[in-house]
Amino acid sequence: MFTLQQLHTKLVKSYYRICDGKYHELEDDSYVHQHLPMHMSAALMTDQLKVLLHSLEWVKAKVNIAGPSAVLSDYIKYAYMIEGEVCVRGRKILLLCKFCKNKKSL
Repeated sequence: MFTLQQLHTKLVKSYYRICDGKYHELEDDSYVHQHLPMHMSAALMTDQLKVLLHSLEWVKAKVNIAGPSAVLSDYIKYAYMIEGEVCVRGRKILLLCKFCKNKKSL
C-alpha cells in the first residue's frame, strides 16, 4: 500500500520518464500543466518544484496552455516552497487580503 506522498511521487516520476525531465515538452493532456506543481508540492519534491517554476520554457508552455493566471496562481501557492520562510509571511498576508475582500459584502 502506498502513502499519498508516494502516489504523488510516482505520478511526477511517470511524467519525468515520458519527457526526460523536460516538462515543457509534454503534450497538453488537459491535466499535467494544471496540476504538476501541486503533485510536486504534495510529493515534497521541493528542489524539482523550484526548477520547474524557474524554467522559462515551463512558464511559456503553461501560459500558452492554461493562461497567465494559472502561472501566477502557482507562484502564489508555492512561494513558501520556492523562497523559504520569508515568503510565508507574504503568503499569509495575501490570504488575509483575499479573506477580507470576500467578507467585504457582509
